[in-house]
Amino acid sequence: LTSDDTQQYWQQVTNMLEPIVIVGHANESAKAEIVRQDLGITKKETEQAKAYAASLGVSLKSVLLAVHLRALHALSGQSKLVTGMVTNGRPEAVGGEQLLGLFLNSLPFSTTTAALSWSEWIKQLAEQEHQLWSHRRYPMATLKRDMDGEALFSTLFNYTHFRAYAQESVGEALLFERGADGLTDAAFEHSNYPFILQAGMTPTGESIYLTLEVDTCRYTAQDLARFVACYRHSFTQMLTAPQTLCDKPLLQPEA
Repeated sequence: LTSDDTQQYWQQVTNMLEPIVIVGHANESAKAEIVRQDLGITKKETEQAKAYAASLGVSLKSVLLAVHLRALHALSGQSKLVTGMVTNGRPEAVGGEQLLGLFLNSLPFSTTTAALSWSEWIKQLAEQEHQLWSHRRYPMATLKRDMDGEALFSTLFNYTHFRAYAQESVGEALLFERGADGLTDAAFEHSNYPFILQAGMTPTGESIYLTLEVDTCRYTAQDLARFVACYRHSFTQMLTAPQTLCDKPLLQPEA
């Protein structure tokens, strides 16, 4: 809060914010409920994505963020893109892992589509993410107050890889088994955002998971199916046609 560089950085970001609008078809009387659907990324695709990230010299998180933003571009038709990004501000010091408190902070990640290939765009996004990381501890509540209470974003990207759970007695299958319905009953997640991509790796690093979560007050089952197909196509195009320019329409594959 006392850093001039951080305040200037977020001032520049908020000046450019245009929340994404993704049209839904839910009835006004629809019951509020979060529904989930997993994209079903295979282990072969996981290895391909990890190898692709390594070849670019970026993290897997940056690659999956690009998939998310490419799909948002297709679903919204907007060239200016913004999504919330969950960041972790836990102190990076000896004993920091033992501190109790709320260290997660959801902040706006803003960018624009460009006539760049997947590889070029991912590198650009990785650099933007690196710039944000230095300012990730600026409170979201303060940002929202600076914008007179207006929403900062309407979608959220959350990347996790809980490596420690691979060694816990509770077992990976109990906490991180994700099937067609997303999380098992052994875990509970909920958010106030109507459109979320839960992305990451299972604890052992064997599989990528991409799970869409939507609010039934805004989106129908048909909407969710359309979103999943769009994200699936975005992910597949990145792996199979990385030379594609990312400002072009993300054409859906024929049924």
